[in-house]
Amino acid sequence: MTPHALPYVAAGAAMAVALVGCATAPSGPFPGNSIQDAKARTSLSYQCQSEAIWPAHQKADYRNSGARRRSQIDNDPGSEVKEMRNLCWQMANATDATAPALMQQCNERLAAISRKYGDAAADHITRQRKLCESLTGQASPI
Repeated sequence: MTPHALPYVAAGAAMAVALVGCATAPSGPFPGNSIQDAKARTSLSYQCQSEAIWPAHQKADYRNSGARRRSQIDNDPGSEVKEMRNLCWQMANATDATAPALMQQCNERLAAISRKYGDAAADHITRQRKLCESLTGQASPI
């Protein structure tokens, strides 16, 4: 490492420490109504929507098809994906009263995906569970 790169490394390390210190889990499903909370809720909801399409992309019909067929599958991915996307929208608008029930629904859907896809879905389930926990503010019992 050259002496000229040292300030950049130090600045990067300081930023990493600052970012790690800022990461805290929400106590509830976005208790405030500020613009930042709304943006965070929307961002998590979109991430949840994107992660929900995972089962459709695992099917052989999707993986062995051309761009036209893949687009058709993305536009109509099936009931499993549609239900999870709907749940994502509901979790984005969760209140303290509805959050536990929505988290339970999320866990049930993820258990069904685990039974259907097995170990291949482990990473997807972990990502989706974290999104569910962030959107509802509830900890997953699993």
